[in-house]
Amino acid sequence: MTDFPFEIDENCEYPDTTFTLLFKDNVTDEIKQQAESEFYAFQQDWDLKHTDGIHNIMIDENVPETCGNKSVQIIIDFGNCDPKIIIKLIQWLKKSELPIEKVIVS
Repeated sequence: MTDFPFEIDENCEYPDTTFTLLFKDNVTDEIKQQAESEFYAFQQDWDLKHTDGIHNIMIDENVPETCGNKSVQIIIDFGNCDPKIIIKLIQWLKKSELPIEKVIVS
């Protein structure tokens, strides 16, 4: 289990959110694929256990220059899910093998 800080931007436009995963080192294609897989695994797990399904997940290839090559952005449409799902997803990511340094939800 990896422990990392996270922040939820006060301007977050839930249910349409962007998760920015920040890493210590440059992101490789393998890390990007692993991150995407974790989000899809969470979606499958959530959708099996709840009636309010996640609508869409996709990697945003337009990462801001301020993050350099050390971040992955994933856009999620949580649909009509309870906003507490954000914390559940962060907890899921903390259990993953991803070497995340910080998560920003906006």
